[in-house]
Amino acid sequence: MKTYKTNSGNIGLMVILVICVVLSLVFFISSYEAIDEGERGLVTRYGKTVKIIEPGLNYVGIINDVTVFQTRNNRYEATANAGTIDLQTAVIQVAVNYEIDKASIDKIYNTFGKDYIDRIFTQNVQESVKSVSAKYQASELITKRDKFKQEVIAKLTETVNKYVIITDVTINNIDFSPSFNAAIEQKVVAEQDAAKARNLLEKARAEAEAIKVQAEAIKSSGGVEYVQLEAIKKWNGVLPNYLMGDSVPFIGVK
Repeated sequence: MKTYKTNSGNIGLMVILVICVVLSLVFFISSYEAIDEGERGLVTRYGKTVKIIEPGLNYVGIINDVTVFQTRNNRYEATANAGTIDLQTAVIQVAVNYEIDKASIDKIYNTFGKDYIDRIFTQNVQESVKSVSAKYQASELITKRDKFKQEVIAKLTETVNKYVIITDVTINNIDFSPSFNAAIEQKVVAEQDAAKARNLLEKARAEAEAIKVQAEAIKSSGGVEYVQLEAIKKWNGVLPNYLMGDSVPFIGVK
């Protein structure tokens, strides 16, 4: 009786071959890291810096880790509970725009680790906003908003890590206590009423001055005779429908 070999051995060999190809492909893909424009990658091995990689497709190896840094157009938002020089409480929402020195991401990583954003900004933003607002009266945070912003930028530039560049700060919102908001509203209404009263007074003065000038002009031009002359000039030639005795009625100005 003849014995026939099956294809099970060949099938097993093909499966192993396919697995090897897939694993090789996975290892190959894992060995590369794509970095976009505006980013830099830091390659580390067991927590130690290996190299900085530029935008493009970079070979990094299998056992290495890559931390991607956004180097430009970054934004950090925070809310600070601050105080003013006149002892008012202000809740200030700010947004900090910043960039990172591309050549120094290894220094940032070695100093702060992967959570460098929070470690750099959380405390510094709070302290900078609070220290600057403490020099202002509450109302000045509104009326001198741009100056306040510039001082916050200067303070942050002094305090954050030198490898982080502050490009701008936006004051998104400033909230005060309900009682202070009510006081501000009353002040605004009072100022508006005062301005309205001043306008009315100026108008009354202008009208009085006009009447005075007109009276002086009439007096200097002959008084009553001047008024009668002006009336005659404007008469349309039609006599009134009534007479008072034999006299010609006074012709008024129309």
